[in-house]
Amino acid sequence: ALSLGTFLGGVLVYFFFFGDGAAANWAYLLRQGSPRGGAFFGNAAGALLAVLLFARLKQRSPAKLADLVFTSAPLALALMRLGCLLQGCCHGKPSALPWTVTFTAARSSVRHDFMGLPLHPTQIYESLAALTIFLAAHFYARPKVKAGAWRPGSIFLLSAVSYAAARFVIEGLRGRDTGLLSVGPFTTNQLFACASAAAAWAVWSRWRKAA
Repeated sequence: ALSLGTFLGGVLVYFFFFGDGAAANWAYLLRQGSPRGGAFFGNAAGALLAVLLFARLKQRSPAKLADLVFTSAPLALALMRLGCLLQGCCHGKPSALPWTVTFTAARSSVRHDFMGLPLHPTQIYESLAALTIFLAAHFYARPKVKAGAWRPGSIFLLSAVSYAAARFVIEGLRGRDTGLLSVGPFTTNQLFACASAAAAWAVWSRWRKAA
């Protein structure tokens, strides 16, 4: 259920909010027999819905299950972004910084006009951010929850807010598929990041008032 929810969430969010729009993405699906891409915020939302559904059916604590899943999820994302680096997808904008990466393989997913140019290694940025979130969740937040200092669900909220903040910044450096929604200079993923952080903060504030 978790794998299915994660996959469907990522595909559906990409289908409606990224690429060339739903119609073009549907045509691609019919032509290629596979979805065009996925969106991580959709993956996370699908995983969370699967956790909530499973918890309801099995009468488990949704907060504890969410903590369990989202303690390890950042580590999976850190590894996944290394795969994105190898493929060339999720790449950055041109940069003059000394740690840029340059893609030259024709089969890579880099924009044609960015081929051969030094780019921000946004895949590495996000991989390092996700790894940092995993370490903080596993070695800092998890012991606090186990000791009773923090309530169950805190690891999930910490991971959600931390990733949203990191992704908001990194998204400004990415150079491909900024999504179909925008408000001023903010991209679709930046809007999703703001919504995720706001929702997590609202839950946290509600907990503090109830304590």
